[in-house]
Amino acid sequence: MTGIVISFWANIKNFEATDIKKFNSAVSKLFCAFGIAFILLDVP
Repeated sequence: MTGIVISFWANIKNFEATDIKKFNSAVSKLFCAFGIAFILLDVP
């Protein structure tokens, strides 16, 4: 399977993800970490 071009943040150079499962796992961990941080900071 060839990689797909990923654009995650604005104003940065896009990169090609070769391992989609690994990329999705990393993004899900990032979102969970930010969610837990916002819960701890009591941000609605």
